[in-house]
Amino acid sequence: MYMRKTQAFLLVASFLLCAESTHAVQLSDKIMLNGFGTIGATKTSSDSLGYRSSLETDNAVYDDWNFASRSLVGVQGNFRFTPEWASTIQLIQQHTEDASFDNALQLAMITYTPNADWAIQVGRFSPKVSMLTDNQNIGYGHLWTHSPVESYGQFLVSTADGAEVSYTQLIGDDTLKLVFTAAHAPSTYVTAQQSIDISGLLFGYTAEYSHADWLFRASVFSDKTRNAWVNQSLMNGLSQVSAYWPEAATLYDEMDVQGSHAYLYSLGVSYNTSDWQIQSEISQLTSNKQAMLDCISGYLSVGRHIGDFTPYVMYSRVHTTRDSYQLQTDPGMFSSLATPALGYLGTQYEQKTMALGLRWDINANLALKTQWERAFVDKKNNVLWWNNYTGKGQDVNIFTVNLDFTF
Repeated sequence: MYMRKTQAFLLVASFLLCAESTHAVQLSDKIMLNGFGTIGATKTSSDSLGYRSSLETDNAVYDDWNFASRSLVGVQGNFRFTPEWASTIQLIQQHTEDASFDNALQLAMITYTPNADWAIQVGRFSPKVSMLTDNQNIGYGHLWTHSPVESYGQFLVSTADGAEVSYTQLIGDDTLKLVFTAAHAPSTYVTAQQSIDISGLLFGYTAEYSHADWLFRASVFSDKTRNAWVNQSLMNGLSQVSAYWPEAATLYDEMDVQGSHAYLYSLGVSYNTSDWQIQSEISQLTSNKQAMLDCISGYLSVGRHIGDFTPYVMYSRVHTTRDSYQLQTDPGMFSSLATPALGYLGTQYEQKTMALGLRWDINANLALKTQWERAFVDKKNNVLWWNNYTGKGQDVNIFTVNLDFTF
């Protein structure tokens, strides 16, 4: 019922926006509405590995065209109450098993700007964990059909509920912006068996420096896990047998994730002129538990503007820096506990991808994009994919066509 209501709301809002103008609707000097969306289709060359854009989704793509994995429609309202006070609300609708209002609500924040230097925002916002934070749902604002999965697929922090404080300083013609974040980050890791709530407390710091056509960004974030998301029956079993099989206590400790910390360090740079669009980012994810993966990821994208067309190439890679857990002793009669425990401690992010794409800006509100990728998937248990364990490496072609629009 909720999904039908949300879809109806967005469709009506989209109709009203389009009927008024192909641009943002200025309802008054205090209220502005914008719409955006993507009609996308994706297919791969594999009928066994399921390609997905994030660990948060179960919408896997195989060797048939899939229109649900990329397509979405959204509405954003910006409200200016006074020169100092404003608010933003953003709703999106896309294919998902979770059709709740909370899932559709991407932004809902109030911003207080006492002067040109300081800003405080409270509510639901997108924490600045990557270069794509500011317009992550607006495909029209990206060069590619989609962000590189190797870099962003494992980042399970798309929204957060809390507060951000930012300070902006002009340095000649350059701009330095510092952002401090404290929030609760709702996150879900979806597997074939279950959806796991891995929400945490997020604290972070981001620095941005703008110089002419260049933007440099550095960020550090800490996420404290609030939930014991590992199967509780398994944990109880390991605790009970540790007196008979001592290594069970080690397995228990490595999977006891409640209260554990993960740290994300990221460096990014972009260069955008009338001729070139270049962007790169490298990130490191570390943790103090074997069940929470450590990895390094990054990408380099180079696009060349030729009139209304922008051909581009991209290389991206993710590499797990910690080896899978190996048993030191024979579990004997307790192998029924050891096997699922190793499943938790043996997952990996391990692949690299080459991509070629073309963006055609049809007009100021409409862009058609095509992208081909060749993903080299390691034989290890790569959790970025659905049906991920095959026992051998695979090379998979991924084809995507997007029509991105704003209104």
